[in-house]
Amino acid sequence: MEITKVIVRLVDMNKVRAVASVTFDEELVVHNMRIVEG
Repeated sequence: MEITKVIVRLVDMNKVRAVASVTFDEELVVHNMRIVEG
């Protein structure tokens, strides 16, 4: 399984700094992964 696409949107919501969508093998997409500050 390979990562074929990554989309990152910067946001400013409390500790959340970005929201990402990751596509694996151009078939499986995981939406709304939140990148938070520690």
